[in-house]
Amino acid sequence: MTIFAGKMIVFGGSKLRGIRNGRFGSQPEDFYLLRVHGTNERNTKAVQVPCSASSLNSGDVFLLFGPSTVHLWAGRGSTGDEREMAKKVATDSGKELILVTEGQEKEDFWTAIGGKLNINTTKYIQVEEHPRAVRLFQCLYRAGHLCVDEIVSFDQSDLMEDDVMLLDAWTTLFLWVGNKASREDRKNSFKYAEEYLKSDPSAREPTIPLVWIKQGLEPPIFTGFFDVWEEHYWEKLPTYESIQNEIWQSNQNLIAMQQEAAKMRNVRAEVEKYPLAALQVKNPEDLPAYVDPANKEVYLADADFERLFKMPYENFDKLPAWKKLEMKKKVGLF
Repeated sequence: MTIFAGKMIVFGGSKLRGIRNGRFGSQPEDFYLLRVHGTNERNTKAVQVPCSASSLNSGDVFLLFGPSTVHLWAGRGSTGDEREMAKKVATDSGKELILVTEGQEKEDFWTAIGGKLNINTTKYIQVEEHPRAVRLFQCLYRAGHLCVDEIVSFDQSDLMEDDVMLLDAWTTLFLWVGNKASREDRKNSFKYAEEYLKSDPSAREPTIPLVWIKQGLEPPIFTGFFDVWEEHYWEKLPTYESIQNEIWQSNQNLIAMQQEAAKMRNVRAEVEKYPLAALQVKNPEDLPAYVDPANKEVYLADADFERLFKMPYENFDKLPAWKKLEMKKKVGLF
């Protein structure tokens, strides 16, 4: 992030926004929202989030880009350094900058973001003067002992439906329980948090808040720790049945290809053979009678085939379709 001097922007989706004269822009009809993280030029980045008031987080700073303006929305829990870095990101757009403080939003702001919603003031947690990094762990029992595997640079996709995950926000621990987690994991989830605290070398108090969260019912105080949170994320994931059907269809396609290859082997054994020159003609009407223009190679005698393709037909037949097509083009049989 250092090479971007605090102006790194991560856009969602595949739509590219043009850069002209050193300024990034968007289509006139576009409104998009960036969440700004960082306090200096070495650690700041802006990440696109859904353009909705539900994305706002009292602990962060957001930039709402419109056709000609940029609203800088500062949550009550944000810091002066964060706001200053957000200003640097906004000024590169060349648009008018409008400062908005949480609780003092005007109607034009709510209209631009898609409608007014109540901002939950518990969306952020006040941390100590020197904040600690938020960490995500996967909780597993191995040989009777709790093992927690840290997930670095985590996002929503790292929350596994069949596991219990622990989000350590330093002043608060969150236990996220997937819908497919085993009954034993659900039962022992609080025990996981207790053992995690006991093994923590920082010797935190065992009385720090512990929040138990069920998949699909995540409160803003939890989702605010993720760069981007998609409410219906798990509903869009492929089901076990759909994956099975996809594998079955792939197998059917493979079987069909194998059957076609076997058919061509049988055809080759029975058809009349022709010299190479008779098969290299470009006009299908000039081919010998009953020759299939898409499979001219099967009408070559064994010696001619091996001399032309540098391999017996049995080896050629095992090659992928694209490779066979490429080889036939090179020798004028396509």
